[in-house]
Amino acid sequence: MVVALWPSFFGVVLALISERNRQRKALLGVLTCLVTDRRLVFVADRPGGIEFRWVWFPDLPEPRVRDHADGTGTVDFHPTLSEWLRDQKFRAQPSAYPMLPELMAVRDAARVADLIARNARRTPAVG
Repeated sequence: MVVALWPSFFGVVLALISERNRQRKALLGVLTCLVTDRRLVFVADRPGGIEFRWVWFPDLPEPRVRDHADGTGTVDFHPTLSEWLRDQKFRAQPSAYPMLPELMAVRDAARVADLIARNARRTPAVG
């Protein structure tokens, strides 16, 4: 009985992963990210018009940096698996789970992440 459920389980996991990647790839071609002293601003230039969204630094987790060999890097705000499980209390990901920002191909990514982290501590929560 349990062995018969494994293909279904892996099918669901694969579907969730592919949907997240599909959403991410759809955004790559139209999205520009701007970093200010208080927030990240995202500009989506689509055929239907331009859309602006932003995230205040205090609302973001600690930035992480992945360096690439070409002098650029990626700054993301994704928690590690253990942090995510601790925050979720081992619940499944809700369907409305927000996509966390990811700044890709950033020159001097470590410096950008440091500036974001430093300003997040200084910036009061806006509300």
